[in-house]
Amino acid sequence: MEEFRRDLFGLVDLAMAGEEVWVTYEGGRFRIAPEQPPYEKLSRITPMDLINTDGPGLEDKSWKEEIMLEWERSWEGF
Repeated sequence: MEEFRRDLFGLVDLAMAGEEVWVTYEGGRFRIAPEQPPYEKLSRITPMDLINTDGPGLEDKSWKEEIMLEWERSWEGF
């Protein structure tokens, strides 16, 4: 029981990370598990609508020259 008390929060961390944690006490087995299954950070990402669907596509490189010129102007002072 001393070992369990000492390691309790470590066991809880393992369960929160998705590991299966079982504890035996007085002949009974108990499972430590989060109330809800662990989630991945990427699962919280929500899709966004495209802002400009009428503009030039990626194959149209006309926008690239304009951006490069603007970058060069902003870097002239450095």
